[in-house]
Amino acid sequence: MRNDVSTFELRSIRATDTNSLLRLYDLAKEVATNSPLQQERARAAKAIERMVKELKKRNVTVAAVTLPSPPREIGSAFSSTLPRK
Repeated sequence: MRNDVSTFELRSIRATDTNSLLRLYDLAKEVATNSPLQQERARAAKAIERMVKELKKRNVTVAAVTLPSPPREIGSAFSSTLPRK
């Protein structure tokens, strides 16, 4: 799911007009929720944070985003189910 969001880090947020920023925000939300790669989800989440901060400076409100939580480590998922000695 390689999209413009992954290269967004290289671009200046302030130089981006509000409409384009909102389109990138929607794209980042899509990547953050549907990408199979954890690294892309993390980059998209970081981009969303930066975009929301800039949009607030421009007095533009956006809907709250609930991103899926990162998966737990495999070892921690099993450690709670094992009987303690």
